[in-house]
Amino acid sequence: MSSRVRIGVIGLGEAGSLIAAGLQAAGADVIGFDPVVPETPPVPLAPDVATVVTGADIVISINSSTAAKKVAEQVAPLLGADTVYADLNTGTPALKKALAGLFGDGVFADVAIMKPVPGLAEKVPMGVAGPGARRFVDLLEQYGMNLEYVSDVPGEAAARKLLRSILAKGMAAVLIAVGLRGDPARVRLELTRDSQALPHRHRPARQAPPDRDDGCHRDAERGRLPVDHGRRRRTHVLAHPAQQEDPLLTLIE
Repeated sequence: MSSRVRIGVIGLGEAGSLIAAGLQAAGADVIGFDPVVPETPPVPLAPDVATVVTGADIVISINSSTAAKKVAEQVAPLLGADTVYADLNTGTPALKKALAGLFGDGVFADVAIMKPVPGLAEKVPMGVAGPGARRFVDLLEQYGMNLEYVSDVPGEAAARKLLRSILAKGMAAVLIAVGLRGDPARVRLELTRDSQALPHRHRPARQAPPDRDDGCHRDAERGRLPVDHGRRRRTHVLAHPAQQEDPLLTLIE
C-alpha cells in the first residue's frame, strides 16, 4: 500500500495528539477534532465530527471508555462504505463487541494500546481485532506502526490487553480471571507466553510460616496452654513443589 491515507482523529488529548502528529510526520493525511480545542493543535483541526469523517479512509476514536459509545453512535451514520472505524479507547471486551454492533460488515477495528504512548507515539505496540482489523493494518503498516493482527473477533484485542494488565498486578488476580471468563485454553497459552517474559523479581515468592504462632507454643511449653503437637506439625509442613497441584490447571481443566 503506497497511496496516502486520510485519517480522521477524534480526541486530541495526550495520546491522541502524539499518535496524530506521528502519523502526519510519517506522511499520512491527518485531520483532528476535539470539543476542547488544544492550545497547540498537533494536526489541522476540523470544526465538527462530520468534517473529520468525510473522505476519511480511517476514523480513529481515542477518548475514554465513557465517551466511546457516544462517539461511535455519532460517527456510524456518517461513515463511507470503505471507511474503517478504529476504537483505541481502553475498554472491556463486552464494550468493544457492543461498539462493533453499531457498524456494518468490515468496518469496526478493536485496537488495544499495549504500552504508554509518551515516548513511542504512533509506534506504540497495538493489538488489532475485529472485522476491520485487516484493513486497518494494511492501510497503516506503511507508516511504520507497530501493529499486531489478533483476529477478526471484536473484543479479543481488548481481552489480550486486560490479561496482560492483570498479569502485571499479580498471579492471584490472573487465576481468578482465568476461572471466571474467557476461552480457558487460549487464555492459558497467552498467560504462559507473557509470564515467561516477567523478571524473576516480579514473580510472587512463597513465604514460610513463622516458627511460633504468636508465642502460643512458648506459653504451652511453660505449662500455660496445652500443646497440640500434631497441629503444629501440620501448620509448619510445606508440601514439596512436585506434590503441589498446578492451580492454573485446576481452574481450566
